Amino acid sequence: MTEQEVNQLRTALVRAGFLDPDSALQTILAISKFELDVDLFNNCPNPDQSLRFISELLATQLTMWQRLDRDAQQRLAILFGHSAALAQRIIRDPEFLSVPVDNFAQLSSHNFRQSFLNCVIANKDVRDNFVSSLDWSAGLEALRINYNRQVSAIAALDLGKLGESSKLMNVVGEALANLADAVLDGALACARAQVPNHEICNMGVVAMGKCGGSELNYVSDVDVLFVVASGDPNKTDSDPEVLEVGTKLAKLVIQACSQMTSQGTIWQVDANLRPEGRSGALVRTVDSYLAYYQQWASGWEFQALMKARASAGDLPLSERFIDAVSPLVWTASVKPGFVSDVQEMRSMVLEQIPAKEAERELKLGRGGLRDVEFAVQLLQLVHGRSDVMVRSPNTIHALEQLSTWGYVGREDAAKLANAYRFMRTLEHRIQLLVMTRTHVLPTDEQNLRQLGRSMGFFQEPTAELIATWKQQATIIRRIHEKLFFRPLLNAVARLDDSTVRMSTEAALERLEVLGYQQPQNALNHITALTSGISRRATIQKSLLPVLLDWFSRTPNPDEGLLSFRKISDALGGTPWFLRLLRDESLAAQRLVTLLGTGQYVPNLLLRSPQSVQVLSDDEELAPKSFESLQHEVAQINYRHDKSEDVIAALRSMRRRELFRIGTCDILGIVNVTQTGRALTQLTDVVIAGAVQALSKDLGVDFQFAVVAMGRFGGNETSYASDV
Repeated sequence: MTEQEVNQLRTALVRAGFLDPDSALQTILAISKFELDVDLFNNCPNPDQSLRFISELLATQLTMWQRLDRDAQQRLAILFGHSAALAQRIIRDPEFLSVPVDNFAQLSSHNFRQSFLNCVIANKDVRDNFVSSLDWSAGLEALRINYNRQVSAIAALDLGKLGESSKLMNVVGEALANLADAVLDGALACARAQVPNHEICNMGVVAMGKCGGSELNYVSDVDVLFVVASGDPNKTDSDPEVLEVGTKLAKLVIQACSQMTSQGTIWQVDANLRPEGRSGALVRTVDSYLAYYQQWASGWEFQALMKARASAGDLPLSERFIDAVSPLVWTASVKPGFVSDVQEMRSMVLEQIPAKEAERELKLGRGGLRDVEFAVQLLQLVHGRSDVMVRSPNTIHALEQLSTWGYVGREDAAKLANAYRFMRTLEHRIQLLVMTRTHVLPTDEQNLRQLGRSMGFFQEPTAELIATWKQQATIIRRIHEKLFFRPLLNAVARLDDSTVRMSTEAALERLEVLGYQQPQNALNHITALTSGISRRATIQKSLLPVLLDWFSRTPNPDEGLLSFRKISDALGGTPWFLRLLRDESLAAQRLVTLLGTGQYVPNLLLRSPQSVQVLSDDEELAPKSFESLQHEVAQINYRHDKSEDVIAALRSMRRRELFRIGTCDILGIVNVTQTGRALTQLTDVVIAGAVQALSKDLGVDFQFAVVAMGRFGGNETSYASDV
């Protein structure tokens, strides 16, 4: 090449996004005989990485590379430039390059099933998925090789459409779920070859979770339930021998997918959503499942069953199971304890986030994927009871249904769907980096740049990615709150016509599902708080969607909302109160927590509503020191001549300090030992102040001692303790 051509090539490499164009130039010149088109790297997330892997591939598989058309080469270059893990798999198994995949239509469930059955079984019997001579180790190797090829083909198509990546999210999730179905079918075929007398047991594999919703990730556990029935006309479904064979088959299916071989592993099969979890039977008949769900199931188990789908094995048997339990799913929300079960599950998810990852957690954090999924599922449970048109197990499809049939505003549904697609696509891109199950945005600058380019951001990849991610998280959180609570206000007030309106009956039903035991009373409080055109009503209309959400997570939402109404009535005319709620989110959230947790602290607050001001200041909120309390008592005695005036002031001070201590206790700012000591010190100074006032009344100088006993003496006074 001439010097001018070399300079032009270097310029093209810089324009394509190479971080080390000089090194890339040397590589291109070294393999120039292969006539590698530099334009292949224009849309690569990491062009430098892509070139390294392609040059390695060309060294051994030139002929196969040359057979690929321009589009296929482009897809492979982009795949190599994002997923080092898949690139290494393809280089080890170049037969991948012969997989004829040009579009997602070829990634159907039927095609996958045929491919996997062909790879593990010669002369297959499609009905039984079994050949007695099938070798276990060879079958597992074949499963993994075929899985790696197919998942690489999906990723290549996915990444090859950078401008349409978010639009493809649902298609990719469905393709990965179809692939999982085929793997399970192949695993069951391998399992049957190892179990004598296997034909007496028919087995259906029911997909749950993301696989059941046909929205699977690249790297994920696959949640399943195993259903069995007799395949022998002389045996019943619950015959011990049928159940024993079924248990052996299920264990082998799990092992076939998760066991480590020379080709690695596929993914973990998780059957822990079954009745009684890990301690429960691995397989059950339809009747056994039905009996459990009718009598013993918790609310979260019905929520999980919303995504049940026939996946592998005996599909009609799996469908029979789904048809049997479906009526229970859509009436679960009226069962006692349903709301608390669902809320506890939601809280547990939030509590499991490591503190150091909370701000980068795409799935579980605030404004993350779980917020969308939880919102959609709860709305389905409310409205799906009476409307069969909103029962899709797929999150995006369910959101479209809720919008179509008027349960979610069209604009909100569109924004939420777009945000969810973005988050899921970003989650996929993160997992593809090293094919690891993760939902946490990395901190490494190179990975962030690569992720940004893989999402279609080429000007300022890192900055654009982070800004868009934060924007989408904000949209999710805002609409998550709005979906539940804004329509409740529409039932009682005139609001923006673009927001979905609900009947009073629908509002009551939603309040009940969200944990309000007296929904009519709650609706009355909402009416009182938002009626009219005053500044207070206007501000509270905007605040209530958030406050109602927070109240729903407290131990007693009804009492909390009632107390809030009382405090609002007492302080609603004071500008600082509304400003505090509107501008100090920490104070507002703390207030909601206090009001919804028992009556003791709220009653103290109602006696002195202005105390709410301390909630926004940690230093002001902390219990006062013993010395500070002594000084205040001395000042009270100095200011008042009569003992009854001193006692009244001491009581007022005591109520204020009890509120301060109780608030810190509920919010976890102090522990139980510190609470007992603070209550004891408060009791000490109140008694000392009373003695001082009474001695002044008597007008004599005498010595008088008070000896503390019991809990008071042990520095462990409680709120209701005698002294």
